[in-house]
Amino acid sequence: MTDENASTSKHASARNLAIRQSNDALSGNYVFLKIETSGDTSNDEVIRIIVIDANENTLIDSLAKPKLKHIPKSATEIHGIDFGQLKTAPEWPAVWRELKNRIGVRKLVSYGVVRDVRLLKQTCQKWDIKYDLLGPHLCGQQIDENFSGNRRSNYSWRQSDENIETRDNLVATLKAIKRMATIEPVGGSVPTKTATPNQVALQHSPNSYKKSFVGFKTILLVSGLFIIALYLLRLFFIP
Repeated sequence: MTDENASTSKHASARNLAIRQSNDALSGNYVFLKIETSGDTSNDEVIRIIVIDANENTLIDSLAKPKLKHIPKSATEIHGIDFGQLKTAPEWPAVWRELKNRIGVRKLVSYGVVRDVRLLKQTCQKWDIKYDLLGPHLCGQQIDENFSGNRRSNYSWRQSDENIETRDNLVATLKAIKRMATIEPVGGSVPTKTATPNQVALQHSPNSYKKSFVGFKTILLVSGLFIIALYLLRLFFIP
């Protein structure tokens, strides 16, 4: 295989992965996250969090009053939030409880999910709260790069800046993923969708186990009757 063919094959595999992950992101197992923070260091906190579902319904859009009573000017210039706007905002424990109540067991999709999860974790740590969101999560930036081969494409989106409303940027991420999910994968294989939370719960419900056990008993009974019939046939009819 030539270097050009190898590169094409590698990009095709990455593109197919991006298409599958885009379909997974829309399966009902994920929500879409955007955060604003007081900065990007190990001492910074989440000061705004927005989460929407795959239908663009807003699950939570809340400011959060940080323990650090100051927002650097450099951060305010990015997202427009200063400490004056946060004085009457709920503290992180209340915001965290609301977030968990709204998303349940669903996982996260965000443009830079590694950074976002790190900041969620360290904000929880500052407030002595256990971080227990389920993963693995999906990175929108990685999906975009896999799909486009690190080239900008019609399916790409821009990370937020001071000229884009935070929720609008989050919707742009969702729409980009929806467009990628409609693309036919290389080779024509259909991307595998992850079971939705309701489907997972149904698969592991008491009724599902009961049905499986009843079916197993039925198979054993039929097999036993068949063996008895063969024995009687051999005993009375076969010399």
